[in-house]
Amino acid sequence: MDNVLSGILQGSVLGSLLFIIYINYLVDSCCDDVSIYLFADDAKLYAHIKFEQDELMLEKNTDNLAYWTDKWLMKLNTSKCKVMLLIIVDIQVVQCQLNI
Repeated sequence: MDNVLSGILQGSVLGSLLFIIYINYLVDSCCDDVSIYLFADDAKLYAHIKFEQDELMLEKNTDNLAYWTDKWLMKLNTSKCKVMLLIIVDIQVVQCQLNI
């Protein structure tokens, strides 16, 4: 087996269980105003944005997520990071732009 400098060795017997325990702390890094959905090794942040402060809260949480990954020496694959904007017609929408 290769030397593991950080994270959890893939393919190990306890790897999946340890990863679940490890990744669950990611939820604690998010504020209550933003929801996080975890599935396997994917995480989705989402929020209902009505006002500019909602956009700022989502931006703060993406920063928290990046800080958490740095702190725990996990790689954040920014090439897989996406932003999806859903708009309901005939309702004023605040233009939002997130920096990933």
